[in-house]
Amino acid sequence: MSNIAIEQFLSDKKAPYSQGLQLYLIHGTSSYLKTLFKTENVYTRKKLREELQKIVIVPVTEDTSPDPVESKQLYLDEKVYNSLPEEVKVLHNERKKTFALMNRFRSQLQGAATVLIRKDLAFNVLSLEQQFYKQCKDLDFFFAHKQLPEEINNPALAKLPEAQLLKLKKSLTEKTSRYRNREDKSADMLVWKDQLNQINILLNAIPSN
Repeated sequence: MSNIAIEQFLSDKKAPYSQGLQLYLIHGTSSYLKTLFKTENVYTRKKLREELQKIVIVPVTEDTSPDPVESKQLYLDEKVYNSLPEEVKVLHNERKKTFALMNRFRSQLQGAATVLIRKDLAFNVLSLEQQFYKQCKDLDFFFAHKQLPEEINNPALAKLPEAQLLKLKKSLTEKTSRYRNREDKSADMLVWKDQLNQINILLNAIPSN
């Protein structure tokens, strides 16, 4: 019965947030998320639907799995750590600090005295959580490619699906090849090459099947 109610809520994009909240309070298993969802904002509206979707896909009576944040490897073998480049050591240490601060705010969130305090703490947790996952992703990239990822300075490209990135890459490759000896295209060449570099970064970050 719970799946039917949740599916009805998920299928109705205009369903009130309070309806989804009540469903999670009844069927959800995370006390942290139950507290978090009591504050409605852009993030929690999206996150609530994601968590309800998980209940529909994988119905469980009790969630004994660790918090995904807490399951991240925070401590590296001493040999591995000492072999890391200095900038990667800094990133690893900053990630540990982010995790500790995030958990401190999370514990304070449980006993927040007022809605305003709870809201401020929730935003702090969300911000630190996003920062923590970004740091984890960068470290994962380093261990996979032996270098830290380059920063993306073209947000519009980052929003494109893989198929469009490949199509654009082909077009830019053809342009740079066709006009490589044209002086009047030198400024355009710089732009095209930068875009190609950005596209390659994005494509390399897409996990292979």
